[in-house]
Amino acid sequence: MARAHLADPAIHVVTVDHGLRAESAEEARFVERLCLSYGLPHRTLHWQGGAGGGNISAAAREARYDRLGQFAWTVGAGAVVTAHHLDDQIETYLLAKARGGDGRALAGMRPVRALRPGVVLARPFLGIPGARLRATLSQAGIAWCEDPTNRNMHYARARMRAALQDGTVDAAEVPAALEMAARERIAHDRAVASGLRNAGVTVDDDGSLHIATKSLRPLEPELRRAVIGRAITAAGGGLYPPQADKLARLADRLSAGDGCATLGGASVRWRDGHAVIGREYGREGIGRASAQASGTWFDRRFVVSRLDAGRLVALGVFARGNATERCLPVLVSATGEALARHPAIRPWPGGPSRRLDAQESVGWRLMANL
Repeated sequence: MARAHLADPAIHVVTVDHGLRAESAEEARFVERLCLSYGLPHRTLHWQGGAGGGNISAAAREARYDRLGQFAWTVGAGAVVTAHHLDDQIETYLLAKARGGDGRALAGMRPVRALRPGVVLARPFLGIPGARLRATLSQAGIAWCEDPTNRNMHYARARMRAALQDGTVDAAEVPAALEMAARERIAHDRAVASGLRNAGVTVDDDGSLHIATKSLRPLEPELRRAVIGRAITAAGGGLYPPQADKLARLADRLSAGDGCATLGGASVRWRDGHAVIGREYGREGIGRASAQASGTWFDRRFVVSRLDAGRLVALGVFARGNATERCLPVLVSATGEALARHPAIRPWPGGPSRRLDAQESVGWRLMANL
């Protein structure tokens, strides 16, 4: 159907099987058979982190988009396209409002957002009701799978969906409210981008971020927190910025003389109106990444190219290096032998002479979606 309206796109269909339901494997095979009938390549990717406890839904979502982004790099795709529709957007709005959100926090999912360097996540159906999509599929004689989780009242989204269906919750005004909140988000994004530019932000090859703290003082408190939060999230390799109250306290300290702090996986040092924000190794260290020939995104801070085998770890696992070096990637073999190091890591006796082809992506993350 997509090919009927696009100029011969290269389409790859991917199913991520999280292994959280007994039906998921058969659903993946159903999609594979459907793709085969249309001559579309299909791949099933797997995740086995469901036994780890904690927020399984959030962990599964992070793993899903990480795998989709990596697969996009593998096949040279510039976009990952999902079928989120207007019903999903309305539910997202109402759930955020129920949690006390307001303003741009109610803007819902972005139609297009950055997923990783060179890849965007696109949601072209956000303005189309789910019933319209299902009717189109029925008319074309195309079957689909229904996720039983959508009817599991254990989840807030399922309860909200049921309330919308039985009329307990009225969503008539939500589309207009979404548009208003989206406009607020766009205005805020532009203000944050301007604040970052005025702060003269630069990023070193080792991922350290430099910012002129004096330029932050004229900003409104909320905007100042947003700028600082962006910098910490990018340099610290995080998914989300720290809590607003913690950012507010750090913003106050940045204006009150020299000092240092750690927040959101980042280390912050400031002196004479200039701050350096870098990754903190921390008590739990930094996650590992399997080497991929198509490129490996390490800690959301470095894109490492031309790797055939092994895995990337932080130098800190060898109990070596200064605070900055400990957070930089090293390629190791299956037996743990160091094979290559980030160029900013100083050589050590018995260590590898080979240097990794590593490009920082901190600057990209800093400005993504703005």
